[in-house]
Amino acid sequence: MNITILGGGTAGLVTALILKHSYPGYSISVIRSQNLDTIGVGEGTTDHWADFMDFCQISHVDIIKYCGATFKSGIMFQDWCSN
Repeated sequence: MNITILGGGTAGLVTALILKHSYPGYSISVIRSQNLDTIGVGEGTTDHWADFMDFCQISHVDIIKYCGATFKSGIMFQDWCSN
């Protein structure tokens, strides 16, 4: 079976990786713009990202080594909710 993901941003790439590991016999393709960067500056994750990485067998060391990842000690959303 062939599956095509439209969009190479965070959601598209995460979807492709999950499908690849869930259905190893399927052909997974990603169609993305060659004019846009894959992932922009300021991307952040929550605790659930570790579950995704474990599922896809991606090591934390590889993320830092190959993706230029950095650590954040917290995220604050200014005006996230109204009072």
